[in-house]
Amino acid sequence: MKVMKFGGGCLKDAADLERAAALVKESPAVVVVSAMGGVTDSLVLILERAATRKRFPASLYGDLVSRHHACARALLSTGAPPATIRAVDDLMAELKKLLRGIVCIGEVPPSIQARILGFGEQLASVLFSAALESRGLPAAACNAHRCGILADRPGTDARIDLARTRPRLRRNLRPLISTGKIPVITGFFGRAPDGTTATFGRNASDYSAAAIACALDARKLVIWKGVDGIMTMDPRYGTDARPVERLTWEEVGELTHFGAHILHPMTLEPLENSHTRVRIRNFRHPELPGTEIMAKESGSGERICGITCHPSATMLQLGIHPGTLNRALARLEEILRVPAARITSLVSARDRITLVMPSADARTARRALAAAIDPPIRLVHARDNRALVAVVGKALCQPRGLARLMDALATAGITIDGISPGGAALSLCLVIPDHQAGRCLQAIHNRFFPPTAPRPSEITTGDQP
Repeated sequence: MKVMKFGGGCLKDAADLERAAALVKESPAVVVVSAMGGVTDSLVLILERAATRKRFPASLYGDLVSRHHACARALLSTGAPPATIRAVDDLMAELKKLLRGIVCIGEVPPSIQARILGFGEQLASVLFSAALESRGLPAAACNAHRCGILADRPGTDARIDLARTRPRLRRNLRPLISTGKIPVITGFFGRAPDGTTATFGRNASDYSAAAIACALDARKLVIWKGVDGIMTMDPRYGTDARPVERLTWEEVGELTHFGAHILHPMTLEPLENSHTRVRIRNFRHPELPGTEIMAKESGSGERICGITCHPSATMLQLGIHPGTLNRALARLEEILRVPAARITSLVSARDRITLVMPSADARTARRALAAAIDPPIRLVHARDNRALVAVVGKALCQPRGLARLMDALATAGITIDGISPGGAALSLCLVIPDHQAGRCLQAIHNRFFPPTAPRPSEITTGDQP
């Protein structure tokens, strides 16, 4: 049994759907899909227009219908079932009803927002199933809400309740798979405890795929992306970035937390105690091996595996009364009114707490700090236009590795505003001026990954639907 997940950057049109279907090849397999590239962004804009202008966004809605109809018609010409068009029309009609309701009330309840944002995945599931059918592979479009993916709470920032999800997925999917059909399951959302739709955050179809792989005891999870694998650094900061052949779960966790957007940060959480092998592969270059993610290290543990960057950040230094550190940390998220997941770095001392977070969140945090009286927390200083650079790898445990890093920074003339250790995979976090981010990443990369002649490749910027 294998699970294959296709990101939005892999599903832009009918040709992409056919190419993706060709990679599935045979049953038994389970496919998990994101919305087609750009569709979730379109749905967000449609929601905003419907709620704020109190007018049905006919043009944007029409564009969405036309795009999915065009894909369906192209697939029909290659042998997809005639019912594909009707399935697309039924979903679009349901979406229209919900949008008209939003126009009437002038606001978007969280449960309705989550439900509407999931339409992109539902449409992609129908079209992908049609693409498989056109290749002679029996398939069934499966709505995650109905097939058993359960969320721990309502709204748009939920988590998968794996203990309750596992038996339901097995009960609902195994009979389907036993008949030779390939389930094509919607990623990104599931059923909340109150019966409404809940979403797991942007790019969360990776997370859904991992939960499904865990529930079905899949031997392999292949996540198809628009890049060659997890890269040594973001290709936007240097053309000599290269894929990492193997990474541990801890290393991937550090890289995603500190800015590597190739995977949803919670992707590997459901697979913590499983034997599922995970591989990231390039949809447009399937001949390449990609990146394998393993539970344990193989080979040398003294290496740098990647460099990440969180640009457009703010560093806040908070002063607290001596002796109140534990109390301040316990209430920090509540006081700042910023979710802990968006606090990228936190360092504490006896009477100081230093935070790094996106600048947009920092503005909210400053307002909340001005009103905080329990415990007394004051803003000592704030530095905007900063970037958080993280260097991940156990080479930093060795004096030579740390010396090489510091020498690279000094040679490049990088200004360091703050420095702190990361987590279990050993990462070192640097706060630097935003305008030095590219130079900083390139200097570190050149020191630990000497330049080689780059292989020309087609790189899709992200797989965000």
